[in-house]
Amino acid sequence: DRVGPCWTVPDLSGGKSSFRHRDLERRTRPPAGVHPAARSATLGRVGADVDGHRSELPLDDPGRAGRVEAALVRAGVAEVVDLEDGAATRRWAACDLASMVEGCFHRRLRPEALGDAEARGWVDRLGGSYLWPGFADDAWMTRYLWLVRDGARVGTLALPATAVGTRDLRLWSLYVHPAHRGRGHATAALRAAFDAAVASGFRGIRVDTHWAWQRTLRFYLDRRMWVVSWKRSVGLAWRAGLPGWALEEGPDRLALRVPGDGAPRRVTAHRRGRSVALSGWPPGDEGLGRLARSTLALELALRGWPLGDPAEAPGALGTTTGLAARIRRFEAASRELGWTVRTPAIPGVCEG
Repeated sequence: DRVGPCWTVPDLSGGKSSFRHRDLERRTRPPAGVHPAARSATLGRVGADVDGHRSELPLDDPGRAGRVEAALVRAGVAEVVDLEDGAATRRWAACDLASMVEGCFHRRLRPEALGDAEARGWVDRLGGSYLWPGFADDAWMTRYLWLVRDGARVGTLALPATAVGTRDLRLWSLYVHPAHRGRGHATAALRAAFDAAVASGFRGIRVDTHWAWQRTLRFYLDRRMWVVSWKRSVGLAWRAGLPGWALEEGPDRLALRVPGDGAPRRVTAHRRGRSVALSGWPPGDEGLGRLARSTLALELALRGWPLGDPAEAPGALGTTTGLAARIRRFEAASRELGWTVRTPAIPGVCEG
């Protein structure tokens, strides 16, 4: 039930930038008097889905994210943070920092007990990995929410202020206080956000996290989210129209199965010494097949299986070789940032 930091996703891809904002390439304010929705004119209409299909991105309705926020409040899942309440924003920021520290250093903090000096120490240690939330100064691009259950604040969540040019609603800072974990709060928030997002015109929801955050990845995969990206971090999504999936495990074999009206579709990994071979996806649905192979590849990696099918053409999403290349960069960048990295030993990729 702990899922992610607030402002930044460190660029762990080995690229030039050390971090990037979740939604914007640079963390800059718009010109005075210009609503963020005005950026829609410059975003362009044609985009490529991660499943390989080209699609038209309409000029966004800037109110979609606000409708999601309102739906979560009506459902009793969330409460809007009062950005003028200093005690409330300090508590929210303490939760966000505790989430980051737990992910990067495997230290579980009590946000309510986090003093200013200790908080500054953790922020200094995180360095470029983290930016303290700006609250009122950043309200033009972020909606800050409390997760609530029966009137009690149990965690945090953040949404974009507007979702110009995006088809998936991105979520971040999903955190549940340690005292409230194991009760389904994070899962309930995700499902409520998904339902509200689809009803508001989004394709679905997306979360991004880090390869080094193994428990967080496991949390999302256990909720049968699909792996849709691993460019700068690992992106996972629920989308309207995407089916569920299940795993079938046997000796030196792991398969991802997708039920359907006819015979189930599946992609199967066979372990062969220090390599793995993927097979079995039927032709005719390459978009879903790519997501299935990507999701299975991450399941293999979390188990410490070899990555790299000799029969695969070098590639990015949808190939075990593509994930292996990303993991090497993710691990190197995480260590360079000073994180405590506890990840599986993967033959030929990262051997511990």
